[in-house]
Amino acid sequence: MHITTIYRLYTEESDIISFFKNKILLIFISTLVVSGIVTSTILFTVYFPSKREYKKHDPIIILNDQDFENYRFSGSGEENDPYIIEGLNINSSLEAIRIQGTTRYFEIKNCKLESNETAVYINSAAQGTVHIRDNVIVKGSISVTGSDKAIIENNVMFEGSWYVIGLVASVLSLIRNNTILNNNIGVFLVDTSYIIIEENYIYSEQVIEQNSGFFDFGNVGILSQGAYNTVRNNTILRQDLGLYQKGSCSLITNNSIRECSEGILAWSMNSSNITENRIINNSAIGIHIFRTGHSKIKHNYFEGNNISLQVSESQFIDMLNNSFLFNTIGLEIRVEFPGTISYQESYNNTVRFNLFQNNTLYGVKNCWLSKYSKIYLNSFYFNNLSGTSQAYDEGKYGEWDNIGTLGNYWNEWTSGDYIIDGNSNSTDSYPLSVPPV
Repeated sequence: MHITTIYRLYTEESDIISFFKNKILLIFISTLVVSGIVTSTILFTVYFPSKREYKKHDPIIILNDQDFENYRFSGSGEENDPYIIEGLNINSSLEAIRIQGTTRYFEIKNCKLESNETAVYINSAAQGTVHIRDNVIVKGSISVTGSDKAIIENNVMFEGSWYVIGLVASVLSLIRNNTILNNNIGVFLVDTSYIIIEENYIYSEQVIEQNSGFFDFGNVGILSQGAYNTVRNNTILRQDLGLYQKGSCSLITNNSIRECSEGILAWSMNSSNITENRIINNSAIGIHIFRTGHSKIKHNYFEGNNISLQVSESQFIDMLNNSFLFNTIGLEIRVEFPGTISYQESYNNTVRFNLFQNNTLYGVKNCWLSKYSKIYLNSFYFNNLSGTSQAYDEGKYGEWDNIGTLGNYWNEWTSGDYIIDGNSNSTDSYPLSVPPV
């Protein structure tokens, strides 16, 4: 069923919530029936909440602490007794809720909001005072600026503006467990650090391509700029670019990114880790490492992508314990813009303990101007079946063994050196008889 049909059928917030929960319930019931442990009491109390009622309300504008009192919200504004903005239905041509320049603690929860601009706008709220949760935002964005330690969680959002959730000039904040229908930018971070983005579900009916604008991408699931950010346990579907992270000392882990044009673009993500992600059926590149140094790409699973992992203009990238199955090309090391003044070389990148299996073309392609690549202790099975080699090398000073001792496992190798395709005339002089992976 298309989202437009869903949206037409479920116009009330309670129906929208029920729709998503019932989908989860069907899966849950099926699992329990198979195992024979259905407990009806638990199912009905947890998955069938009572219908929520909303109170229609004018837009809320709070420009100082006293304004909270003027609206007569419950709570005192203390940390353990925040002001509660709850159960409201606000439809506005501008902001539905605007709060700025405050020092008191507050929660915006269980509201149904619709705005032609920003549904919730927070600016310069004191550290740790902002909590936005469990709302249904039919139209409009959540925007938080200059407000540290903000929490945005458990919201269902259908139509943002340029972005759906935006966080600007803030640190130590949390964006968690939001469901976002995204046709522009799902989560937008700029000038941020120490942000956690976790357990969000970001999707679209289709990839929306664009030939101009932000890096020539259309819809982008998560656009994160800043150091020490963590992006984990998110599901991102059908975006032109699933995830963009720019900033050092960051972590991308345990995400599922599927059916995008490009899954992850990691730019200047120095001294960082990309681990345990599932990168599946992305039509251009699964993970693109660009102008990044001294980072680890490990324990990721790649399947059904065009180029699963591309490393360009990057140095000292350690790629280990990844699985590359049924892609067009498993791994490509290259220079992105050769011949331009700004281009950087790719050198001293290491590929070890990876599995390359049933990739249509090469398992590994070490391209022109890539220097000092070290590729050893990997297992190659049935790659490039129509060719003569499972790997390709036209770089400089590449090594296909570990200091003249341990090479790679090639399933078709029988004896002698293993010949690598490409102008570099490379060979694996120490092929392994037992697969290391």
